Amino acid sequence: YCLATERHPATAVSRLNDRITALDIERFVTMVFLVLDPTTHEVTIVNCGHMAPIWKRANGEIAEPGEDAAGLPVGIVSGFEYEQAIGS
Repeated sequence: YCLATERHPATAVSRLNDRITALDIERFVTMVFLVLDPTTHEVTIVNCGHMAPIWKRANGEIAEPGEDAAGLPVGIVSGFEYEQAIGS
């Protein structure tokens, strides 16, 4: 629900984190959340406790977009504000 009702991916993941943390079940989730804009071919990346995604471009170049925006796994700390990065 958080992801479907929030315009900004990082804010949506922050809300999801708060909801999972509130369950007090002592579990966590690692994930990389990606939103592709088919018009601009840009990807919004929210990283929750994972390595950065690895892109292999058509020209063979390797990139790791969002490498500096990695956050904690979801469900660890309530109130954590996730960051988002843009990859293309």
